[in-house]
Amino acid sequence: MDRIDRIVKYIDLCLVKNHKEYYTAIEANKLLDEAGILRDRPERHGAPLREILRAGLISHAYQFKGKHSKWYVPHS
Repeated sequence: MDRIDRIVKYIDLCLVKNHKEYYTAIEANKLLDEAGILRDRPERHGAPLREILRAGLISHAYQFKGKHSKWYVPHS
């Protein structure tokens, strides 16, 4: 399983477990950091995941209000 698949599967698992529709990049990166999957940056929370999202590597994630707005990661 590659890194992106692992990230997506873990976020999906947390969404189902916590009965949530989506996580923001900051919320998701915190969960991934706690699980040891993707280390967050304390000086800029969510930045590592946002870099992945901006690169289009998680295609179902979106920015509701377009560029420069919050990222949302729903279930895949």
